[in-house]
Amino acid sequence: IGNGGGDQPYHPAVAGEGWDNTALEQTNPAIERMMETCTGITWLKLCSQILRLTGDPSAADEIEKYACNGLLGAMKPEGDGFSYVNLLNGVKTNPVGWGGDVAGVYVTCCNLNGPMGLAYLPYVGVMNSAEGPVIQLYNAGSFTAAAPSGAPVELIITTDFPLNGSIEIHVRPGAAEKFTVKLRIPSWSEQTQLSVNGETHAVTPGTYASIERRWSSGDLIRLELDMRCRVLPAPLGSTPGSDQYAALARGPVVLARDENLDPAFDQPVTLLAHAGCVEAHAETPGLPTTRMQFRIPTVDGPISMVDYASVNSWGGKKVCTWLPTKD
Repeated sequence: IGNGGGDQPYHPAVAGEGWDNTALEQTNPAIERMMETCTGITWLKLCSQILRLTGDPSAADEIEKYACNGLLGAMKPEGDGFSYVNLLNGVKTNPVGWGGDVAGVYVTCCNLNGPMGLAYLPYVGVMNSAEGPVIQLYNAGSFTAAAPSGAPVELIITTDFPLNGSIEIHVRPGAAEKFTVKLRIPSWSEQTQLSVNGETHAVTPGTYASIERRWSSGDLIRLELDMRCRVLPAPLGSTPGSDQYAALARGPVVLARDENLDPAFDQPVTLLAHAGCVEAHAETPGLPTTRMQFRIPTVDGPISMVDYASVNSWGGKKVCTWLPTKD
């Protein structure tokens, strides 16, 4: 979900902060504390500086993954707090950590860093290069970038992303000018459609699409990202049996089973997948705090899964992100 850190097996005495091969150990059932919110915000800021220095779009891919999953997944449904650590399987949230009482409220470092991470995202959503604007994140909004001449360029992004992959970007320079607009094509979007005023442009996943032209107010970029639901095999970690899991991701959003909705949330399944994907059909969310809910086919019938960020574990209910598999 875009974060790191754990207590098992390398740092048993560290409260989920040890950057310790969590990419391999994330399915380790012995982990009790992992992925501290402060660790995630530090990672977000590091990726943003790598992005500024190198222009490597993979850094923006990492920011998007953490923003959509780890960061939002740590926030209380009411928005007034952030979990100290975050599990993928089990009780997701844990508010207890480094901190203390402030005017009758228990405040942790993660309660302070979480909002900072949210406030940081607009600074990397749209950026500038010497050639013109660079669009990194596809959240709806209005941004002002700069052409090489220094003249302002307004970019209005209209979309329901990541609920769907349809994105419109209205380009409005103050006056017609030739410059380049770069768009990050996420590495997860294998089949992407891009057009400018109806003219199609070829793109490659994990790179920037660079569109150089004389832009005028009213020019319209249309982007259709690949929102197929991908099956992610578990990493081959060092813990015996920890690789007998699979996870699902739809676009940048990681899905999970929610005990609040499904008492059988942690039972083994056999996914009905084809070419590494499953057919995820949108459902009406069963809870008012659920942003996205999908029906996922399995051999024993469909199961409901939601976006990881929506799972409310603050009352003790559990989450199952790495699904145990029957085979």
